[in-house]
Amino acid sequence: MSILVGEGGGFFSNLLEARVFVRFTPPKPMPLSWAQAAVRRFEQFVAFGTRWPCTATEEVARPIRVGNDRDDVDVPVHRRRFGVTGNDSRPLPLFWPARRPHSLAVLVEHWFAAFPRFAPVFDLMTSLTYAEPRFADAQFLILTQAAESLHRRMMPGLYVQPSEYDAIRTAVVKSIPETVSDSHRQSLRSRIQFGNEYSFRQRLRELVNGVADDRLRALIASDPAKFIGDVVDTRNYLVHYPEPPTDGGGSHIGPRAGGVAIFGLAERLRALITYHILVSILQFPVDEAARAVRTNQELCTGMQYYRSKA
Repeated sequence: MSILVGEGGGFFSNLLEARVFVRFTPPKPMPLSWAQAAVRRFEQFVAFGTRWPCTATEEVARPIRVGNDRDDVDVPVHRRRFGVTGNDSRPLPLFWPARRPHSLAVLVEHWFAAFPRFAPVFDLMTSLTYAEPRFADAQFLILTQAAESLHRRMMPGLYVQPSEYDAIRTAVVKSIPETVSDSHRQSLRSRIQFGNEYSFRQRLRELVNGVADDRLRALIASDPAKFIGDVVDTRNYLVHYPEPPTDGGGSHIGPRAGGVAIFGLAERLRALITYHILVSILQFPVDEAARAVRTNQELCTGMQYYRSKA
């Protein structure tokens, strides 16, 4: 697939005009659904890069003739014009004030190439752009899902080799008492089946440790253990919602972040995920990816303000 972006300088520097066109040319004739899927992927690319909702406003589909040594082939070319919701008058920063290592077309190609594997991550991240920002708990949970999904697709995430875990799983299953009911036994077996996969805490720890830029890592998690613990405890509280203990003992789930603190956790998670997408998917050099995140005023203001209030 070839990708052509811009219209008379529609893309310039790091700014994206409110209305540009993108032309996607498949290598062979494809149905209209192919073009529709391409449009959706590009909408997500723009929404991720600008943090503004992006919707297609016009579609044009036409065939062109492509010649070769043997015969001419009809290849449909689909063109879509994009508008950025609520911001049609001024250019938008795309991936923030950083020197892009590639042309915009190359970045789009990287995004499309990664889509089959990372589509769930892209869906979760761009859904935040279209959501109401005042629902802090929902945004936080979406970002925890995105972080776990991203790690699963980037890193192995196993404690031991699968062949080694087979013996562990067999031994643990055999140790389940006979008095356990069938439904409870099935539940335990299901949990043991996935017992070799990293916990969310370990996945988050690897994502934080994977930030190669010291300044950005300190901005996201100046105290990594506390940051990771706050994220995990708050996620567990919101997902499992433990009832207050009746025996006088403490809950097994740590205290949740509340008030403005949860916004701070959400913004730091967003920065963490964005950095890894820029480096691992869009192939930014580490220093350029870190600068892109550190110099994003909206993101950094959120992180620093809410951290100071936590």
